[in-house]
Amino acid sequence: MTNRMPRILPDDMSQEQADLYAEFMADTFKHAVPKPQGGGLNGPPGTWLLSPQVGRAFRAMYRALRYETELTARGREIAVLLHAAERDCAFELHAHRLIAIRDGLSEDEVEALVAQRPIENASEEEEMIFRTALALVRHRELTDEQYAETTAVLGERKLFELISLLGYFDVLATQLTVFGVKPPVDEASQ
Repeated sequence: MTNRMPRILPDDMSQEQADLYAEFMADTFKHAVPKPQGGGLNGPPGTWLLSPQVGRAFRAMYRALRYETELTARGREIAVLLHAAERDCAFELHAHRLIAIRDGLSEDEVEALVAQRPIENASEEEEMIFRTALALVRHRELTDEQYAETTAVLGERKLFELISLLGYFDVLATQLTVFGVKPPVDEASQ
């Protein structure tokens, strides 16, 4: 599939797009905003510029899921890597391999998760996130037994946050796939 995503360059942006672009570049979100050579944005933020109001909502959801949940950084990345592998989303896999290592997973753990294998020496919570996320990305539901096991370890709040995280990444993977967004060829293009 070819890249169908039109690169919206800063000089070509509407005022709404320019405002959203400036928000991406001005705060802590900028670490996750790939910047292709020649300007504009790559990855999810590049697609969000197509509809700044919707893009702003996705940005807010990203921030809430990353900074305001009870999920640990490792737990969150366990779920995201399982999702990326199941959906075969190259951009998501590329980005979250790097984020997962920065957030405390080893390269061996990342490779195990991309292969959808459990990681060694995981905490009880990480094991439950692995099992629950895998069930959700494959079947989009939990049996009564899985629900009881999950809530016994994670509680309902963390389960809700995990479901929300995976749902958010389902939308992103669909956006990236439909628009044919590929990961950067090399780190210099970020």
